[in-house]
Amino acid sequence: MNKIAECLQLYREKFPEDWISCMDWDTRPEAESQRGNVQIVQFANTCFEKLTISLLSGEYILNIQAIRDDIHLFSNLLTSHEYLSDGNQYKNMLSDCYELLDRSILKCLTLYNYIICLYENKYEEASISSFFVSNDELSTGRMIGHLRYFAQYVRPICKIEYNLSFKDSLIEDLFCMSKELSEVDDINPVIKKVLLDKVFFLLSKLLRVQEKSTIIYYDSIRYEIKNSELSSSVLKEFQEKFYQLYDKNNLLSFLNTNFSRLEQSLNQSSDTFTFPDMVLIMKCYQELSGRESGIENVLALFQKREIGSTRYDVYSYNVLKNYFYNSRFSNRLSSPTYSLDDFERDYSFIVDLQKETGINNFHPYKKSLSFLKHKISEQINSSAFSDYDRVFKLYSECIKKFKDSISWCSERDFYAFQFPYEDSLIQYESFSVFYPSSFSRPLRYDELRKELLQYERDYDVYAAQKIFIEEKQNMMKIKADVENAKSMIDDAKKESVKILGVFSTVVTFLFGSIDVFSKTKDFKETLLTSLGVGIVLYFFCTLIYLLLLSGDDYKNKPVKFYSILFIAMIGAMILAAYLGSLI
Repeated sequence: MNKIAECLQLYREKFPEDWISCMDWDTRPEAESQRGNVQIVQFANTCFEKLTISLLSGEYILNIQAIRDDIHLFSNLLTSHEYLSDGNQYKNMLSDCYELLDRSILKCLTLYNYIICLYENKYEEASISSFFVSNDELSTGRMIGHLRYFAQYVRPICKIEYNLSFKDSLIEDLFCMSKELSEVDDINPVIKKVLLDKVFFLLSKLLRVQEKSTIIYYDSIRYEIKNSELSSSVLKEFQEKFYQLYDKNNLLSFLNTNFSRLEQSLNQSSDTFTFPDMVLIMKCYQELSGRESGIENVLALFQKREIGSTRYDVYSYNVLKNYFYNSRFSNRLSSPTYSLDDFERDYSFIVDLQKETGINNFHPYKKSLSFLKHKISEQINSSAFSDYDRVFKLYSECIKKFKDSISWCSERDFYAFQFPYEDSLIQYESFSVFYPSSFSRPLRYDELRKELLQYERDYDVYAAQKIFIEEKQNMMKIKADVENAKSMIDDAKKESVKILGVFSTVVTFLFGSIDVFSKTKDFKETLLTSLGVGIVLYFFCTLIYLLLLSGDDYKNKPVKFYSILFIAMIGAMILAAYLGSLI
């Protein structure tokens, strides 16, 4: 039985129907009124403890529908009562006190249901944009007994945990809340410690993100909030891991003292290696160089882990899965040998992973933009524009995804990593307490939007440079075409001059040979003269052919060239020998 059901059962036992009317109002009205008031206040305090433990332990996560049904059943019972107004003074006073109890419990149940709505909006994809409460809601100051603390402290603290992102005003709100809680001395001390621990832990996270001391005036007294004053013995492990992850000095100290032991546990006792241990060692591997195999070992171990069946556990598993693969991606991006092809492969994997898990983490796109910005600068500085269009297209796509993912994360007050329910529990003396934000750092969405704006400005600059580069490439192409055409014209002129010179020689030779033919006396002499002229003409044709050959022709067709030259030379020698024999 959950705590809401226990509270409902106890209410029915303590306040059966007509319980006020059944009291002895005739003989002892004042004593009965006092007894009834004590019973109401005692139940209010007991109800406060049960509702608070239920909410702080995250009882609704394990069976959200059962909790909702019991809240609905309890609320219907509280609103079905008719209160007395025609009795004596004491009887009416007790009836008014009873009505105040019902209204106080009803408000607490409404606020509890509000936290469930926050949970559904964040983890169940319920898309709840607003949560309305009726105008006649009871003010916190009028609530009876300890129930007012539920509205004043318990619900606001749980709300901040679910919606934790950095805001300056939150530091002041939490500090004032801690001061007020410290002065409360009439509630269960364990509950008080839990509430103070949660406030201090949230404060320490916000102060770490702010990275400067904060001065607050409370009751006209100046306070400087320091992380050293916000420690808790119960939260020691969470706080240590938080500072090891986000404080450079603490991380270096851990690497020097305890890292080898943690890595040994990963390799030898992987069954007891927890999700928080995985997050911490992954951070260590990112800090160290040459630890790619260790990163793969963490991923392999993570894939083997079984998770719970609740939506919260499934969501947490998907968040962690993205966190670990994003860490591997970031580690690869830092390698000096990481190529654009490598990037496209890993980037596509991350995009597919986000589609598969439904987690639109902004981190990989932020890292991608930094990498691509460097690549674009390299292209511009080297004047090698072969991959410029490719890089520019990826840069443009990453900006859009970075913008969309910031919106997605801010709407859900996203945590970079998140543990399943069992790994998010801290054991106190009498019950376990749920810490939904674990030791994840709150995000500064204002800073992320500033980075996005800078990347968008860079995009405009790169777009202008892209147009200039395209124009420059077009001009260079046109210039090359002009130079090529000019070279072709010059070559054609030279070839024409050569061919014209050879033809002029041939024509001159032929006209000069007419006289030789006119003096021939018989057929034999004419035939020999014709052969001689033919061989000379063949020699001229060979000469023209050689003049028209290009450099490539000389290289690619050497046999043909030398064959022609050889035949021409043999012919000339035969002619010379024959003519010589005639003389």
